[in-house]
Amino acid sequence: MTTWGNNVQSRAEQRELKRLAILRAAAQSFNTVGYHQTNLNDLAESLGVTKPALYRYVSGKQDILRQCLDIAMAEIHEAIDELETEQKTSTLNGRDQLRKMFIRFAQMSSDDFGACLVLSRGSVTDGEFQEQYRKTAEEIGQAMGQFVELGIKDGSLPDQNGRLLVAAMLGAINETVYWHQREERVPPEKVAEDMFKLFENGF
Repeated sequence: MTTWGNNVQSRAEQRELKRLAILRAAAQSFNTVGYHQTNLNDLAESLGVTKPALYRYVSGKQDILRQCLDIAMAEIHEAIDELETEQKTSTLNGRDQLRKMFIRFAQMSSDDFGACLVLSRGSVTDGEFQEQYRKTAEEIGQAMGQFVELGIKDGSLPDQNGRLLVAAMLGAINETVYWHQREERVPPEKVAEDMFKLFENGF
């Protein structure tokens, strides 16, 4: 039986939606004009609220940035877990699993929060965050390295310096953010596909 309570969002749900709206709008501004050029007055105006209303959900611009980056890193960890779980039962060879991971992370880096992580993480003043980011970056490299090792083992990739290949691919993933900003008409997944083909031609 459908009841009124099943169709009406709770106050907590409404609050969370408003918080996420603030964060996404802020991330878009950080990615477009930069963290230091983003003004909370302009942010509030773009959302149709007053600046004091923002402070019901965030404590300031640095808090907004940190929350944006926390979302991005949570999405990264979720993606790594999913890819590693899929690997256990996947029939794909190492090369194809590497392609899948590369394209997924390149797409994520062009999302509002993912792009914010690439472009604005240096503006975070919290040293604890920088350590968390370093560990997250290591986890990405380790996960990608597993697929490279699998590809070398199953013959879908030639024997090569896996660590160097991973470093090059991670750099390319970060570059998709800048490329997408310059070439907005090109979908991020198309940029990722084309970049991976360049690596394949080099294989």
